[in-house]
Amino acid sequence: MSNMIKLTIDGKEIQAPEGSNLIDAAETAGIHIPNLCYLKGMPGIGACRLCLVKIEGMKAPMIACNTKVKEGIVVNTKSEKIQETRKFVIDLILSMHPLDCMTCTKAGVCNLQQYAYDFDLKESTFTRKKFGFSIDEGNPFIKRDPDYCILCGRCVRVCKHQGTNVLDFMGRGVGAKVITATDKPLQESSCTFCGSCVDACPVNALLEADRWRKGREWEYEKTRSVCLLCGNGCDISVSTKEGRVAKVDSGGADGSVEKYICAYGRFGFDCIEAETRVTSPMKKVGNELKERTGEDAINIVAKKLKKAGASAGFISTA
Repeated sequence: MSNMIKLTIDGKEIQAPEGSNLIDAAETAGIHIPNLCYLKGMPGIGACRLCLVKIEGMKAPMIACNTKVKEGIVVNTKSEKIQETRKFVIDLILSMHPLDCMTCTKAGVCNLQQYAYDFDLKESTFTRKKFGFSIDEGNPFIKRDPDYCILCGRCVRVCKHQGTNVLDFMGRGVGAKVITATDKPLQESSCTFCGSCVDACPVNALLEADRWRKGREWEYEKTRSVCLLCGNGCDISVSTKEGRVAKVDSGGADGSVEKYICAYGRFGFDCIEAETRVTSPMKKVGNELKERTGEDAINIVAKKLKKAGASAGFISTA
């Protein structure tokens, strides 16, 4: 069991496991430190610079995602200087990001949109930059739009964590972008279409290819379930609208590296509405399948198991 470290964050005395970073420690106290690049379960890289905090005794602000808790430290996450720095960062990002939040599919769950609201930024005060990168949508699973990318690196890191290593950075400065090997479309790369990058992306740069006009995030009814498309039984979150499945996500925590399911589990839900899907117990009578009640099906199976057990032993029914 990890030793517990005592510290103070925004006037609250809290305890956090030894070795944890300040973002995770603050979350245990109900304090959210803004961030765009951090993935829970992976080391912080401080790429977005939003998680800067003030620690008493330190001359310069520290990166919360990469700073471990220490006994007795006093942390301020909302000082005037820190808030000004965060607003500057968001302002700069908005200068290179489309401002179509009214029709954006990620509206309501976009981290950048939320932070722009928090810091009262309707648009950037800097000169707007437009890139016009090509949209990668030649596959039926994932749409990749580099114009929305904020270069947080989440997709690159989670892709490496899954062992696929499809995505990486190309270029430097404002002209940098995330690409596949030799900048080929996803379907021409070694991508397995697990969609972990989609879950990791905090904006609209990576999205399920068929999500357009399937409803807004706040219209979905979300249900925790278990994927039944193989025997692994992965946790999933099913988003439905008007009784129809709009998307399937991993059941892992948002912003966590543990948020993973395979391509089959994420994109194979069309079978739910297939006309040939069996929706009730069926028994073969002659050359036809006849519908039976659930109770009848259980009784029939129970009788056959008892018969098999009597003739061949209980091990044969395992």
